[in-house]
Amino acid sequence: MSRSLSVPNSLLYYNAFLTRKSNVSASEMTRYEQVYKGYLGEKRFREILEQYGSSKVYPLYNLWFDINGSEFQIDTILLTSNTIYLLEIKNFTGDYVIEESKIHSLQSRTQIYNPVNQLERTEYLFQRLLKQLNYSAKISSHVVFVNNHFWLYGATVNSPFIFSPQIESFVKKIYNNSRPLPQRVYILAEKLSKLDNQKSIYDRLPDMKESDVKRGLFCIYCFQSLKRKNLFKFYCKQCDISHELDEVVLQAISQFHILFPNERITVGKVSEWCNYEISRKTIVRILKTYLDIHRKGSYTSYSWKESFNPIMFLANYLEEKAKKDLIVEFQAV
Repeated sequence: MSRSLSVPNSLLYYNAFLTRKSNVSASEMTRYEQVYKGYLGEKRFREILEQYGSSKVYPLYNLWFDINGSEFQIDTILLTSNTIYLLEIKNFTGDYVIEESKIHSLQSRTQIYNPVNQLERTEYLFQRLLKQLNYSAKISSHVVFVNNHFWLYGATVNSPFIFSPQIESFVKKIYNNSRPLPQRVYILAEKLSKLDNQKSIYDRLPDMKESDVKRGLFCIYCFQSLKRKNLFKFYCKQCDISHELDEVVLQAISQFHILFPNERITVGKVSEWCNYEISRKTIVRILKTYLDIHRKGSYTSYSWKESFNPIMFLANYLEEKAKKDLIVEFQAV
């Protein structure tokens, strides 16, 4: 199965942002939790999908498109021999009720956005995209609620909702109704992947200002300050995890790169970014190992080697965190 569900750029940015921001607002933390919870939901759905193999379904995840200035995002696209499935994956929890197309909490009566509205817009724009690509196929759109701890009272039989207990049968039905993928599906998948406009996500993310930056070395999982354990290791008391010195410094440099992509990387900037907790000699060694050196007169800067991707480096840590959190989040599923 495919076309890997990578950690979203928005989640990587928020992780670096919250690690490094001196005063995190409640709204910023809430937004990060929403993005992370959504990512867990998408990973959970993929786990179910992967049980059925890839001969009849070509999945694409978390794509952003632009049709004549109208942007839209799709959590999951399932390409099959005869139908394209557009899926909004929602990792909601709690009891809700739908009345006159409005959804609100049974307990607090707080209203939430009805995902069907987003789904209808997505389907309309995706049909226009297919027309531009000269591709014809039936489209079936659904909102998939992956969490077993969510229920929506008042939903009708004809609604586009798929609830957690129904996911297995829903996916199984897709496979049973599909044939092995023809070549035109693979061609469409390649075209859609090339049209993915992930860069537009950064327009929606909060800016990090130099005056807000918190300098030092921090745990990538919980954002707390790391303590020196010995010459080669750091320790996070809250997570009860030890971190190798090199990986801690690389995490810090990678976060600097994500937050300030246009800033040049220098020994002085890295030293300051780490709050001078790492010796200049060690920083130089790490930079020479993982980055290319550029000298212009007395000025020296560094850029990432092709063999080392700082985005993927940070993504691997969040993937590991997600694997553990999935067990807790969906333990009753």
